[in-house]
Amino acid sequence: MLNESAFADKGGGLRVALSGGIADKTLLAVATAFRNNVIRKFRMLAARLIAQTLAGDFDVVASVKYDGVGVFVYFDADRDLCFAFNAPSGGTRIGLECTEEAKRVLKARGHRRALLSAELYLRAGAARTRVSDVIHVTSNGTPEERSCLALAFYDAAMLDGQDLRANQRDYRKTWDLLATLFGTDETRACHRVAGQVMPATSVAAWFEHVTEEGLEGIVVRLLDSDTTFKIKPSLTVDTVAIGYVEGAFEGRYGVLSILCALCGPDGKTLQTVCRVGSGLTDEQRERLLDTLSPWKIDPPLRMADSEGRPITFICPGIVIEVEAEALRDAALDGTPVLNRTFRWDGANLHFVALSASPKLSHATFGCVREDKVWDDGGTRMTQVMSGSTAAAIIQPRLPVNADAQLFLREVYVKRPKNGGPVTAVRKIVVIERDDPRFPRFTVFYTDFSSGRKDPLKTELGIAQTPERRDELVVLYRGEAKKQGWALA
Repeated sequence: MLNESAFADKGGGLRVALSGGIADKTLLAVATAFRNNVIRKFRMLAARLIAQTLAGDFDVVASVKYDGVGVFVYFDADRDLCFAFNAPSGGTRIGLECTEEAKRVLKARGHRRALLSAELYLRAGAARTRVSDVIHVTSNGTPEERSCLALAFYDAAMLDGQDLRANQRDYRKTWDLLATLFGTDETRACHRVAGQVMPATSVAAWFEHVTEEGLEGIVVRLLDSDTTFKIKPSLTVDTVAIGYVEGAFEGRYGVLSILCALCGPDGKTLQTVCRVGSGLTDEQRERLLDTLSPWKIDPPLRMADSEGRPITFICPGIVIEVEAEALRDAALDGTPVLNRTFRWDGANLHFVALSASPKLSHATFGCVREDKVWDDGGTRMTQVMSGSTAAAIIQPRLPVNADAQLFLREVYVKRPKNGGPVTAVRKIVVIERDDPRFPRFTVFYTDFSSGRKDPLKTELGIAQTPERRDELVVLYRGEAKKQGWALA
């Protein structure tokens, strides 16, 4: 059942395996498959879209989003065993007061075996606790700190040999079962997640109430499908670090920013989503340099930050929780946001293309998620984009003709009134590329006037669609057709 050699004794009956703690391959496989199936149905939903997304005459389960670590809880009465673990890593915690309480409750109700999902969190004191606090307390906390850990149960996979996984499409059964097993008293070490069944149209008001209380957000489960929405005041996305910028700051030296990406369902495609530098303490910047630098690899291309400092690329592996105000998928001019796509071959990153995909705006560093694995769904693209968008990134359109083709060239000139030589030229040039690594259309506008202080001015526009291309051409033609200009 357990790989005893993987555990470290933390005192007070607590034993912790950071990974590899589960020897039972069947248990680990069932938990991993259940986790992957459930998390693929999770969607981030911006608070401003609640009313229009959850409109209609139907009920949902709305529950509090705990700022903790998602775990499986395995109970076996015959072995007198109950522990919390992560799948597929096998990170395991045995001897926590909350898991011992879960064992007592399940035994008292006559159950023999169970596999349940819960959020391991710290019952809040004066200040709100976060994931990093939970990770610290479970590994290095004092007995008093560990006593504040609690389990909020939100799902069930197995109970006494009965397979409950089909209840994902009839979640009301699971919701009622967890209340029967553990109750709803949040002062206890084990309880069902706080929440209620409500009309979909009531979710927006309840979300405001929850966030006003200082809680992280809510989770909304549709009762007749396996779709689940996470809703927070700000977006929280789990990403994988694939690079960083290092340098001096405040007389110290460390990581200035981290290049973050999301992983496709193939476990190989990585789509950059942001570069995060704010939210890091001075100590974190120094520690992260020690953490990230051993993972260095050859750069797949030359990249730099906004101040020209080079990005050092690393093997994907470290999961970074990032908070952001919003997702941005289009620029102010309506053109799609393009982010770099890479492919991981197990040893190196390879640049693939510039792909249209959302970008996190005003991103800040949350924490390192030691409880998550980057390539098993933990940093999946579908946290922030649709499945069709992710599929288009993974299998981009093959170039028909990757060479730049001249689509349009127009030249306008201005001559002096006395008929002398040309003194000013305006030019519009449109280049088309049928290559996913580049915007489809590139529009150049050049304005030269020998009598100006700065004779040469240029502008560059890009467009993915013919409609946007034509808008730019009409704009520049309007500039070129002012009084005195003639098409040459």
